Amino acid sequence: MPDSKEPKEPGEAKPAAEELISLSQAVLAPLDAILKAQLHAGRSFLNMLLQLGYPHQPDSAAQQPPRDGKPYTLDFVQETVVNGAPRRQRISLPALALVPVSPLAVESARFSFDMAVRDVAPHRQLKVSEAGEASAPRPWFLVHEPVSVRGTLAPSAPAEQREGGPEADASIHIELKVASTKVPAGLDRLLTTLTQIATVEDADAK
Repeated sequence: MPDSKEPKEPGEAKPAAEELISLSQAVLAPLDAILKAQLHAGRSFLNMLLQLGYPHQPDSAAQQPPRDGKPYTLDFVQETVVNGAPRRQRISLPALALVPVSPLAVESARFSFDMAVRDVAPHRQLKVSEAGEASAPRPWFLVHEPVSVRGTLAPSAPAEQREGGPEADASIHIELKVASTKVPAGLDRLLTTLTQIATVEDADAK
């Protein structure tokens, strides 16, 4: 069967059991993915608030007249009695004040993996000095000569199986716990303000 693998940017992908990476890279990869997921969750939540609460703002005035920025409101008509006489009233409330608004966030994350150590190499934590500056030792390390532990992601199988049994796929186990978080102070103030601008008037006034 012909090899259908296509080269990846910036380089061609390699099997996890063959690609030599540092321990820092192995730990950073799932952490970076979790942080990106949290970022996209925040964007989706903000997008939900804007779509539910406010009309779409056009990109340019040529597409359609600009909106006035007022939130969506919902009208509710009810029958009531005032001074012995029946009266129909209309209650107008912003849409955001009528729905439960609670953002979701990653409360905790657990991940584990096995790494086969192949070698160690000098660890460089600082960027290259600017041109013209003399390279001098930096006294910021707790270890005099820090090293980078490098290896490959090992199969997550028992030791006896890894030695003589069939090979298993390299894997990282990630366990996320998603829970509701506190409403940000700015959003809480906005929702309180929207609730306070509710109006009550006679239904026949319009």
